Amino acid sequence: MKKVLVVSAYPPVRDGIANYTIQYVARRRRDGDDVEVLSPWPSAAHYCLNLVGWRGPLALLKRVRAYDELVIQFHPTLFYPEPSSASQFAAITSGLIAVLSRARHSELVLHEVDYRTTGSSKRRLLLRRLFQAASITSVHTDAERTRIIDTLDVEPSKVRVINHGQYFIKRTSMDQAAARKSLGVDASGKVFLCIGFVQPHKGFDRAVREFSGLGQTGAQLYVVGSVRVEEPEYVHHAEALRSLTEATPGTTLKLDYVTDELFDRWIVASDVVVLPYRYISSSSVMERATLYGRPVIAADVGGMRDQAGELVTLVASDDELRAAMVAHAGSTAAGVAAPLRTRFELGDGADAGAVMTEVRRRADTLRGHTGGANGKNGHRAAELSPLLTLTPFAVPRPDSRKRWRGAIKRTVAALTKWQTDPLVDHIN
Repeated sequence: MKKVLVVSAYPPVRDGIANYTIQYVARRRRDGDDVEVLSPWPSAAHYCLNLVGWRGPLALLKRVRAYDELVIQFHPTLFYPEPSSASQFAAITSGLIAVLSRARHSELVLHEVDYRTTGSSKRRLLLRRLFQAASITSVHTDAERTRIIDTLDVEPSKVRVINHGQYFIKRTSMDQAAARKSLGVDASGKVFLCIGFVQPHKGFDRAVREFSGLGQTGAQLYVVGSVRVEEPEYVHHAEALRSLTEATPGTTLKLDYVTDELFDRWIVASDVVVLPYRYISSSSVMERATLYGRPVIAADVGGMRDQAGELVTLVASDDELRAAMVAHAGSTAAGVAAPLRTRFELGDGADAGAVMTEVRRRADTLRGHTGGANGKNGHRAAELSPLLTLTPFAVPRPDSRKRWRGAIKRTVAALTKWQTDPLVDHIN
């Protein structure tokens, strides 16, 4: 029996890596290992420790020798502030190298690496040393393994590919009829599903546009998920997606957090899962669809080709995405007209202003509203301007004119900081 420390996001944190980790931990425990979890956020993990910044690796360094194995479900937000300066990146990465070197056996499971941060030679060298310091680095696709080896010159023996879905377990025992009844899905035709966090790079808007006209055949497209981070870009994208689905017959947006069981129930209720990603390394959704034997239409990006099985149709363009959806919708969909694609021809003397005016016009059309003055979204600016002028919310300082009251307030503030800080971050 091994004593294992897993460092990761962990439920009830709403996060794909947290969901992956709880299944990973359950499997290791079934195999007889003594597994403990350390999470940087308040959760059901054994330990909660803020790991962001240079102090994080130092705190972790004190603990690793007590375990036979250290497994880090790696994502940059575990350790690096956003954005990170060059000095912060160097200090934090150096600390992580020390942690991995001190551990008896260490594994980095990579869920996301932003290769745009590897531009400088110093950063590439630090990342190379980081992956070399680990006993093994695990990725989910051959494409990702090749990219790490080629980009960072890591020894091939240090990087392995693991099956993304090897620890996945089913969360529902419902059949399709029961799942549809529980979700209120009543379709005479095919049911297509886009599911996951609603973010621009997921490309759910692509699926909605290419579904145009298929609703008249009885087919339905459900877009199910929530906004993971309430940043303006993501909130605006969700609003645009809502307008797009409202304007496209047969499509429905279910914008709400999806539990693990509900996630699987939606997959069971569907006939085809659509993953029109603009970019991604690998997909947990593809693995869960495969777990239930559901066909998948997926964009041929990142490591999706390596991950794809027999039930997956890969597409490289909007036209191919449309064709795949039509093929699954059935013979009645074959004669449905495709959405109009208009090109914007640049004549002599066209400038950036003309291009941006056309971009804004098309964006407003997709959102289902008319732009404001000068072709811009004037009403959006009006809605947001009061929010943009607000000062950040902060918890009042625990002070008092009486010294003993101040001491009590500071003690209470220190004890409840782990609860109040996430609330403050969420409000801001």
